[in-house]
Amino acid sequence: MRRVATLSLLALTSLLGCASLRDVFTAHANEAARAGTFTLGAEQLATILKAAGPQAQTTDVAVYIAETWVDYALYAQAVARRLPLTDSATMTAAFWPELGQLKVQRLHDDMLKKNVQVGPGAIDSAYDGPDVRVIQHILIGVQATAPEAQKAAARKQAEDVLRQVRAGTPATFADLARKLSQDPGSGRDGGFLPPAKKGAYVPAFDAMAWKLGPGEISAVVPTEFGFHVLRRPTKEEAAPRLAEWVRQAASQKLDSAWVAGIASRNGVEVRASAPQAMRTALARSTDYASNTLLVAAKGKGLTVGDFNRWLRALPPDYAQQLKAAPDSMLRDFAKSLAVQQLMAREADSLKLGPTPEEWTSLRARYAQELEALSAAMGLASGPVADTSAAAEARTKAAEQALTTYFTAVTTGQAQLRPMPSQLAIALRAQISAQVNDAGIKRALELARPAPARGDSAKAGAAPAPDGAFQPAPGGPPVGTPAELSPGPSFHAIASTAGTYAPVFAGGRKPPSRPLPGSCESLRARSA
Repeated sequence: MRRVATLSLLALTSLLGCASLRDVFTAHANEAARAGTFTLGAEQLATILKAAGPQAQTTDVAVYIAETWVDYALYAQAVARRLPLTDSATMTAAFWPELGQLKVQRLHDDMLKKNVQVGPGAIDSAYDGPDVRVIQHILIGVQATAPEAQKAAARKQAEDVLRQVRAGTPATFADLARKLSQDPGSGRDGGFLPPAKKGAYVPAFDAMAWKLGPGEISAVVPTEFGFHVLRRPTKEEAAPRLAEWVRQAASQKLDSAWVAGIASRNGVEVRASAPQAMRTALARSTDYASNTLLVAAKGKGLTVGDFNRWLRALPPDYAQQLKAAPDSMLRDFAKSLAVQQLMAREADSLKLGPTPEEWTSLRARYAQELEALSAAMGLASGPVADTSAAAEARTKAAEQALTTYFTAVTTGQAQLRPMPSQLAIALRAQISAQVNDAGIKRALELARPAPARGDSAKAGAAPAPDGAFQPAPGGPPVGTPAELSPGPSFHAIASTAGTYAPVFAGGRKPPSRPLPGSCESLRARSA
């Protein structure tokens, strides 16, 4: 399996996902990237690529590193220049995906509150009907392959439990479930299982669940999990759990109509050119200012710039899946993002944003993240932090701190501490930055070994063609932890990256996620 030899480079490429080459053409071949007054030289980038090995010497990997360097270079200069980083506007920009999700959730909750009323009649219908059951059970577990003597002992214990619950009160069943049930999830809740439709359980359990009347207790029921004692709670006992089930069922029916209504009211229309524009953006995902429309809508639709910002906010496996998606899925995805933005806008108009307490908590977390990032980069002390130092001295010290930190990260001597991806985008609006085609090309030329004259077979390892390093869904392909060297730094770096650096060893399929703004995502959040 292909993998990058340098672990810290794996962290860099997986942390920020699918950054790609800017459509910027320059004659400055000695500069791989520029951020404000700081530059990443082609030779410096070549040194990193050499250390990573031939498999990493591709345009994609080189651009990943250069774009990551730009993010941290912008932050270092922002700190040195005393740019506002903790004001409400910057914090809002840095956390807009999270804030947007919160607003959409508030809007959804408001819609359900207005449209879903769970009265006694609805609960009665659910309880008395054939569609759903609330069941309590106590499990005495035993494996199907266990010796017969062990199975007999488990059955005897279950029969003893049955005698106790039949001789006691309804509370006795819950108490015994907490003490004896070997199904820990339901046991902690007095044996209650979530409301379920017929067919949700294994056959023997399912058949008994639908035979029981209100308050009835079953005989011992054997399944492949062991021996169960079941009880059907009374309507009064089941009502709180059924109320939530009825609410969820009603919510699922309303969600599709609600999302469709928002799209219709706002004249949402996916442009015919959207799939191709999205594919271009997936390969060149750093143009955050583009106003090219993907989806038209009242007020403001979804632009290529918006799409690129979403790509920075979403886990990397989304981008990998989108690259292979058909046009129909890309159109649906673009529409879902546009509707998500419209929902957030509607929530704003209804003043359904964060509460003061949530803002306080978010601000505190944001400040802690920046403090930790500044400390890791060496920006929290020395000349950069000296309020009496001249701006020029602070900027020079920040550049040196950046070089030291980036060198340590790319050589595996330090961990790459993540920064809010949207903060990096916000800083690009304040400080000019670019990755240079010519500089990237020059870095690759310097990193790749030159073939020996007259004997190409004995030359150094052939350079990997562009595109040979293809990250697997969710991040670069890696082997098992035992194959990685040095292992500890990989796990440390991956853990700091959170959702931005999922690693799927051995080619495991990444978990599927509902599209933002879709009915599935709304149900997932409200579940």
